[in-house]
Amino acid sequence: MARLRNKGRSLLTFPDDYTVVDLETTGMSFASADIIEIACVKYRGNVECARYATLIQPTKRRRIPPFITALTGITTPMVVDSPRFSDVADDVWNFLEGELIVGHNVNFDVNFLYDAFEAFDGSTLRNDFVDTLRLARRTLPELRQRRLVDLCDFYRIETSHHRAVADCLATQKVLNCLKQTAAERQCDSPAQRRLFGEPDDWARWRD
Repeated sequence: MARLRNKGRSLLTFPDDYTVVDLETTGMSFASADIIEIACVKYRGNVECARYATLIQPTKRRRIPPFITALTGITTPMVVDSPRFSDVADDVWNFLEGELIVGHNVNFDVNFLYDAFEAFDGSTLRNDFVDTLRLARRTLPELRQRRLVDLCDFYRIETSHHRAVADCLATQKVLNCLKQTAAERQCDSPAQRRLFGEPDDWARWRD
């Protein structure tokens, strides 16, 4: 049975003020995997105003699995002297406090952070969040694949994937491109208007 978390709300909206979050991890579940990189990029009026990023020393497994290194480029020597999550948890919490979180397939990142904070000191991460994957499903139903790399290819966004800061910056560009596409398609046809609703409806969409 899937674990129930007392998380914030998943919103379908195009915000102007938010923080994009991306994690690199050694696996899919906090129970058996570690965070090895955190990046948080804060935007006000869609303009970057602050950034927090750090490599994280894993604790469950001392060595980073080869397939993770192949995917991310992060090696064991790169993180051996990095802080542990417990060393940076307060800094990350303070950076995210009161922020609307944005990310691609962001449930993964939010769930991982939720579990990490809960394990650290029992804190509950309750930030609302916006998933650009959900927005892409509504905005670009014709695409067969909507991974971050697919959307970057579709919008011709140049990036290096699977490093946390690069993925944050790419996600923010994708968010703005999706916003423009959604605005253009709302007026294309009655069918598109039924799909998107009126502009004011975006803020009311919920899971």
